[in-house]
Amino acid sequence: MTLPRPKRHELGFADYPFFRSLSTELCQEIYNSSRVRQYNRREQIRGMTLRNGDAVHVLLNNGIAAEELVHHEATTLRFRYQGHCLGDSEVFTDSKPPLAIAVTKTVTMAVPLDVMRGLVRKHNTLMRTVSTSMAERLRSNDRVYMMFARAPEQRLCELFIELIDKTGYPTREGTRVDGPSQNDLAQALMVSRATVENTLRSLRARQLVRTEYRAFVFPDVAALQKVASAVPPAVVAPTAGPRMTD
Repeated sequence: MTLPRPKRHELGFADYPFFRSLSTELCQEIYNSSRVRQYNRREQIRGMTLRNGDAVHVLLNNGIAAEELVHHEATTLRFRYQGHCLGDSEVFTDSKPPLAIAVTKTVTMAVPLDVMRGLVRKHNTLMRTVSTSMAERLRSNDRVYMMFARAPEQRLCELFIELIDKTGYPTREGTRVDGPSQNDLAQALMVSRATVENTLRSLRARQLVRTEYRAFVFPDVAALQKVASAVPPAVVAPTAGPRMTD
């Protein structure tokens, strides 16, 4: 659904990390080239099957989007949040745009890819901003999604901490996160749905999470953080047995 264009001062560019290092004039130029649209839950934002699906999208509201990445026929999810840029890497390459869907109601500012490429060539500050967006995304991927050596409980808590930081809001019962399903969490961490269910059962037993319809509530975020940051026990190498002599 295309929304009425907000006035520039209503948009508040300073609220979004992507725009903070850019001049007011450049922000206005990007804004004038874009369209603002709202996507409902599970609606497709980007992808090869969409007309103009190769546009670059900056997420504007407190929603969650997910990019589906395919690696050798295996599909994984990466969550994106307010101020993140969908399609930043395609500004510099001709790779196919990954599928992006709205996990919650999501509002984006969409700039046609060819327009964004032209602006990047014209403005060095925008080139640095897009490059920084890519670098921060890769660092987040490594920290949140790629810790395969850690226990599933730690990995899920780390992802929950990320979701809380980006989209959580306080309620009387604790901090609440809306949107991701158990299937989403399993795809994001590249584990089975059963692993996520068993891990959530353990966290519920310790009163670290409450599960509701399309939502998670965290009564004690500090305790959740301790689980996420716990140092795994060291693996002790077996000692050599006594040497046999003749």
